[in-house]
Amino acid sequence: MNWHGDGQPEQVWNGYTVFQVKFREEHDTRRESDTEWFIRRVKAELNDWLSPDSKRDPMPDNLVFVTNVHLSSPQGGGSDQAQQILTELLNERKTASNELVSKRAKKVVRWAVWDGRAIDNLVSAYPDVRRGFRSLWTTEDFLEILSRDRAVRTTEEIQGALAEDARKRLLAERYIRLEQSGIKSDGKVLLTDGAIDLPLSSSTDSAKTALREIMRMSDACHNTDAPNTTPRHHIVLVAGPGNGKSTIAQLLAQIYRVAFLSPRDSSGSTYRDAAAAVDAALERLGLTRPQNRRWPFRIDLAKYVDRAGQPDGETGIYRWIASEMSAGDGSAEVKAREIKQWLADWPSLLILDGLDEVTEVAYRRKLIAEIETLIAEAEQDGADLQVVLTTRPTGGEDQEIPEGKFLTFGLGRLAPDAALAFGKQLVTLRNVGDPDQVVRVESRLESAFSNSSLAPFIGTPLQVSIVSFLVQTAGDLPSGRLAVFDGYYEAVLRREIDKPIPLSKVLQKHATHIETLHRQVGFVLQCRSERAAGAAATMPIDEFRRLVGDTLTNAGFPPDSPDVDQILEAATSRLVLLAPREGTPGIGFDVRPIQEMFAAKWITSKEPDLMWSALPVVAASPQHWKDTWLFAVSDVFGRGEASIERLTNLVLTLDDEPPYRLASIVPLSPMLAASIVDDGIADAWPKFLERLCNRAAVMIWGNAPCDPLLLARALLRAASITPELRRTVSRLLDEGDAGSERAREVTGRVRSLVGQVVTELGVDARLHGLSTGSARSSTGVALESSKGEVRETMRRRLDLIEHDRALSADECAALKQVVRLLHTPREPTAVEQAALDTVACNGNSLQALQSALSGDVSPEVARRVRDLIVVRIEREPIGDRVGQILG
Repeated sequence: MNWHGDGQPEQVWNGYTVFQVKFREEHDTRRESDTEWFIRRVKAELNDWLSPDSKRDPMPDNLVFVTNVHLSSPQGGGSDQAQQILTELLNERKTASNELVSKRAKKVVRWAVWDGRAIDNLVSAYPDVRRGFRSLWTTEDFLEILSRDRAVRTTEEIQGALAEDARKRLLAERYIRLEQSGIKSDGKVLLTDGAIDLPLSSSTDSAKTALREIMRMSDACHNTDAPNTTPRHHIVLVAGPGNGKSTIAQLLAQIYRVAFLSPRDSSGSTYRDAAAAVDAALERLGLTRPQNRRWPFRIDLAKYVDRAGQPDGETGIYRWIASEMSAGDGSAEVKAREIKQWLADWPSLLILDGLDEVTEVAYRRKLIAEIETLIAEAEQDGADLQVVLTTRPTGGEDQEIPEGKFLTFGLGRLAPDAALAFGKQLVTLRNVGDPDQVVRVESRLESAFSNSSLAPFIGTPLQVSIVSFLVQTAGDLPSGRLAVFDGYYEAVLRREIDKPIPLSKVLQKHATHIETLHRQVGFVLQCRSERAAGAAATMPIDEFRRLVGDTLTNAGFPPDSPDVDQILEAATSRLVLLAPREGTPGIGFDVRPIQEMFAAKWITSKEPDLMWSALPVVAASPQHWKDTWLFAVSDVFGRGEASIERLTNLVLTLDDEPPYRLASIVPLSPMLAASIVDDGIADAWPKFLERLCNRAAVMIWGNAPCDPLLLARALLRAASITPELRRTVSRLLDEGDAGSERAREVTGRVRSLVGQVVTELGVDARLHGLSTGSARSSTGVALESSKGEVRETMRRRLDLIEHDRALSADECAALKQVVRLLHTPREPTAVEQAALDTVACNGNSLQALQSALSGDVSPEVARRVRDLIVVRIEREPIGDRVGQILG
């Protein structure tokens, strides 16, 4: 084959050619450094080729050195230097005194250097080569292939659909309302200005952050035909409320829109400004544009399920994307089958945001089945598809996500220095044009962050946002999570009252009643979101009108009071923290933690007997109510020692409740105890902290669901309070080291997290000593270790169920199916799913199951009980029951 290796048409190359590829993963910003790096490697390769002892045979006729770095192009620059050194070395060796060296050098007739710029030019010049690698496709390649495959669509029509949708969303989603971050603001702020990358909780490497790792994985080709593709390349991004997972999802979509659009697609100053803002954010975060120009699409799962994902409907993700792209003037109308083809033909990024917002079991199951089907079809089509799914930790959701397809990335807490930097970033955004105010507020913020007792409340973007707002508006910071959120409400209310507007007088007159309305709406929406398709429940205006009228009437105002209409009018724009919900004719809260806080305050505002009756019910439903429970606990801890004693006893005895929760097999109280300690609620009461720590440590010993990071944070938080508590924590960990295989494993994971948690909490560095302990021999025994023992245990349990006269024939049959499944490590069939649903909602069956499983239960069986049954029990709505208790 004759060709031109050096780009000179008059120079015809032929013969045996070797391409030496030198890839540099991270470029130095100084071009000289890239050149020096490349030249050193060229010299090393030539020495290996020309050495008399070289095993590299045969020698090539042509030698081409290829690199991804862009060598400086002016005459005498890096590219010329490399070519000159290559020429000098070869000519020198051709006249070498060593005959073998000279002979090998003379074999090389032609040589060249192709740097990154040359590769870019070649890829642009030869589209057939470029199209062999999907990650190198341009928009024009993709459009041409699509129009060729489907003659009914012209290139211009397809180009309009893709580019128009990306441009439209680049502009429409470039702003973020600061209310979404807990900050009341009358203006809009660019998403990119408030952008922050967040650490991963599963990594001790601070350089591993969510955006960086997702983009690193997305730069790879995930085509199933590619040799290096790993099956688990899709990502589940897990974080609690207010941790920034949805903001990461929105920013990720913007980054890939900018990367996907060509300069021609994003012409016009508005589009250029939006792209420049994304590039500026990437630079500030130490990132660069993605190399794999994936076509991105983000789906708000709560909205999707609410509008298109009914449990008995057809699979709708493709249809949803098509309908969203076709919305507007209809100029970019596309069909679902075309979306499916696009995903097969073009590298794509599908961001599914908010699985935790889909609370109804039937809706969630259908949605997860759709995701699983979409991934399977993408694999069958050979698609280069990356899926990013966001959710909050709920204890059982991971088991529902397609097994073997997803990696779990947990968002960690911001370290104190990172939290302070983000707080200052928000202060600057909130005080644009007032540098003196920025300096004053930043100084107060630094003082607030120097208070180590504040550490538990400044670990998430939402918490930092609220704290920075309070520092600016109130000066002093309250102590405790509930007090911080409560202080935020009070600060916003005061600011509204101080405004010279007619509404301010109504707010001042009815401040008590408006807070009552916030509490009641919070509780109603928290209950309603258990059953809604999406957890972002709203209250219709007519219902809110009745609530306002009832509240004022109960206070003694006449039913026709004009204040009702004024309060309603305020709610149509914003009533303190209540505001209209986007896309619905109703009101709600911008962020869920605010809703959960007011729901808790509604519970704790009731008569003591009613409150104490409701709290155990709320505690037993952590899937949806855990954060509401913690807000309520914080309120109770502020009521004195007698209330704290009663609440602590409630936690310690919670698993003694009736057997419908299977608490003797899968205890819940250790997780609740650890959460109370981790939240800093009990810091002022060391004697109660010790009891809670002892209960939390059951995570080490028993079959309670175990979150090593939560346990590590709780124990280290307690250990930082008093020397006695530190000794207690040290003893608990030492006992774990000497325990069963499970205990040693859990203790080892907790100890491995000590360094990370000490940094996160900003506590005494001497607590690093808890990362090591005295190794002692195990006193534990393995349960049901052999297959024969498992079969015998299962047979005995089935026999107990068979002879349980309290069970009907149908209950007995379903329960026997479940017991067999609990002893078999596999996914349940559709029939077994139905049996699990039957058992989970039948108190009679649950009591029989707990009796059958009494005695020693292996960790494996306990884990199956938790994942297959307890998760179902905990997802059963309890709002109506709590409402009936409270009256």
